[in-house]
Amino acid sequence: NLWNLSLITDKIIVNFRDPRQALISWVHYMEYLRYSGNVSGLVEYQIPDGYFQWSFEQQLDWQIENYFIRVNVEWIRGWLNADENPEFPCEIHFSQHEVLAKNQKKYFQNILSFYGIPEEKFNFPKKPKFEAKTHKRSGLTEEWRDVLSKDQIQKINKAMPDSWFEKFSWPIK
Repeated sequence: NLWNLSLITDKIIVNFRDPRQALISWVHYMEYLRYSGNVSGLVEYQIPDGYFQWSFEQQLDWQIENYFIRVNVEWIRGWLNADENPEFPCEIHFSQHEVLAKNQKKYFQNILSFYGIPEEKFNFPKKPKFEAKTHKRSGLTEEWRDVLSKDQIQKINKAMPDSWFEKFSWPIK
């Protein structure tokens, strides 16, 4: 896929967020897939029988141990490896949900700068409103601190390279 991307562009934006917070959003998204009738999505993610009868904490545990954390960490690692690969000709800008949530203008200014686009040629968007009963959540950045157990946080932290906490300004605890 990286080779295909390099055939159509020379610059790529990769947006991601702290895997601990992304996990919480992911588990809520699974509920959205269920309620919206997206069976193919649920099959694709190999949700086990009875998953939706489990407690939220059990669903988090399953995603930590069996699916989401592994997939998310590998996805981030893959993009970081591509960025460090001298044979990959595309320039990559890593944007983060945390920056978007805390300083939307800075988030877009960084992207505009990456593409060399003057700010005056860009209409900064308004922050979207939270919509109940949709997959659009509030966009919090540190909800994981209150939702995840110490054991869950420790397992996720162990799944990520130590260098990421400093590189992306993610708190360890």
